[in-house]
Amino acid sequence: MGLLYRCTSCDREMVLESYHQGRTVPCPWCDAKEDVPENLDFDTVYSNRAKDEERGKLLLALSVAGGLLSCLPVTAIVWWMSSGRIALAREEQREADPLLLNARVLAAVATIVHLLIWIGICVGSGVVG
Repeated sequence: MGLLYRCTSCDREMVLESYHQGRTVPCPWCDAKEDVPENLDFDTVYSNRAKDEERGKLLLALSVAGGLLSCLPVTAIVWWMSSGRIALAREEQREADPLLLNARVLAAVATIVHLLIWIGICVGSGVVG
């Protein structure tokens, strides 16, 4: 996971690592040669990546626990928090941690399943409809 960099030829994103600084690299999409600036801030990228990894582990664990305990608010909050961290990574032009992506997907699925269960309980008990 590195810094997202937009190709000047095809306008698609490619991922750069610190060893690309000051070098010419080919775009993986169009094979155009891109000169990578030497002043890219990889220290911040790596620092934020470590924070995202820690947060991803916690959110993934909370998502699993919320799913097993059928706790709708926990899974909804995990989805919201992981979506925020993913959006922050995009704003900082870096890749989102895979643990955050997995936590968001798991939390979204668990939230939908919990909603369906609660709707079924309400309909079955005569509370709704």
